[in-house]
Amino acid sequence: MRRLRFSGPYFALLMALFVLALSSAQAGPMSITITGNWGTITTGPGLSTTPFDNGSAFTFTTTVTSFTPTFFNSGETQLPTAGGSYTNGSTAPLVGLEQLVLTDPSVWNGQDLGFGVHDVYFVGDFLELDFNGPQLFSFPTSAPTLSPNSFLVQEAWYGFSARYYNGTGYSTVVLNGVATLTIAALPNSTAPEPRQSF
Repeated sequence: MRRLRFSGPYFALLMALFVLALSSAQAGPMSITITGNWGTITTGPGLSTTPFDNGSAFTFTTTVTSFTPTFFNSGETQLPTAGGSYTNGSTAPLVGLEQLVLTDPSVWNGQDLGFGVHDVYFVGDFLELDFNGPQLFSFPTSAPTLSPNSFLVQEAWYGFSARYYNGTGYSTVVLNGVATLTIAALPNSTAPEPRQSF
């Protein structure tokens, strides 16, 4: 069989395409944005529904600041994130400790993205978002990569897709239909400094 040999301008073009493919998969910090509509809220005495009170529409965004996991095992990887915001009528900037968990659907059936953030509306509260959809990262979990893309995600199989802790207990809310999750590359200069993970 004749072996193909690449040289000159053809080789340079192939190398350029290879480098472009690598850089498109992961080039510095990346944003994750989720937009959708909440459905039925479940709450109780002494609990708060602040993140879900101002209409059904919501938007969440955060920035993945590094692809060195803060924790990983065979079925999940946790990536450091910082900044972003949560909007439901009004916008709350995310300044507390954050945690992003991406899972392998073949291991974690029913939740492929989980995000938690402390101190959203006051010190001591906690907002958690959970969604089910396609696998968002490429293996291995010890060195994951993300690619710019847009996906439709569903409610996690817990019976809710968000819950809010106000210091007394959790209120939960279901997802109405599907939500849109968008991963986008950001210039390096836009990445906020991550706070220590919990």
